[in-house]
Amino acid sequence: MIKICSLLAALVAITAAARAEATCTVTGRTVTPVVSLTYNPFAPSNEVADINVELSNSGDTACTVRLFARPSTGGSSLLSGADRLLYRVDNGGAGGGGEAGEIGPFSLTIGARQQRMVGIHIIIPAQQIMPRGLYRTDLALRLVDDANGELALISPNASLNVAVPARIEMNISGAAARGSGGPLSMAPASINFGEAHSGQSERVFVNIWSNGSVTVALSSENGGVLRHMENATLPPISYSTRFDGQPINLRSPVALTRNPPATLSGGAYELAVTLGDIRRNYAGQYKDVITVSISEN
Repeated sequence: MIKICSLLAALVAITAAARAEATCTVTGRTVTPVVSLTYNPFAPSNEVADINVELSNSGDTACTVRLFARPSTGGSSLLSGADRLLYRVDNGGAGGGGEAGEIGPFSLTIGARQQRMVGIHIIIPAQQIMPRGLYRTDLALRLVDDANGELALISPNASLNVAVPARIEMNISGAAARGSGGPLSMAPASINFGEAHSGQSERVFVNIWSNGSVTVALSSENGGVLRHMENATLPPISYSTRFDGQPINLRSPVALTRNPPATLSGGAYELAVTLGDIRRNYAGQYKDVITVSISEN
């Protein structure tokens, strides 16, 4: 009986030692606990963010680890109030093993006495026309070994902060105009009445791309009249103006508020000019310059 007990004790000791040797001795440290970037909603390329965890294996055997992350937003979006900026994770496997609401796993095998990096590669797709603001999500990180045992992780929380600034773009394009019996073509970004007559109207389009409300400012070099180009003392030609269907008086600068559609096509606003009575004006070329500028609200 004494010999059997001694043998049993020896087997238990050997088994315990074997288990101790198989223990994963990896620890992790979040290298990038806060990732911040700026997102231009009209830029053609994606934005990329990486949340990296440095792994250190102090043991004598290789170990496979898995990293999981639970976004505070509950899914693949960054929030700014009620607005959502979508993202995707490119390198997350489908191996399972995560808890409810977690993404991953992000797996890596690290050799004995080695250091390696495991990361979450986040892609924010281009040309999401979002209102300006700070979009964010917090990520609760969890590191486990291949047997799903919890591993020590320094700074187990990370955050992704994406600033979307106000973005405004504008150009002025001519209206679609028919040439001398030819096909439709785009007229230049100017208004040319040619051989003018009273009541004649011409137009251009002010094209605006913005991720928020804008102020459109219009002003006239001559205070809302056309002046003779060779002799400015001659009686001018009066004209009336409409912007986006709204009558405006360019005797003084005008400021209008507009909300362009939050799309890649933006908004196109007609700027139409109609000549007054020109029957008593002298012959010659008359000109005015209308300046259009935009600013964020």
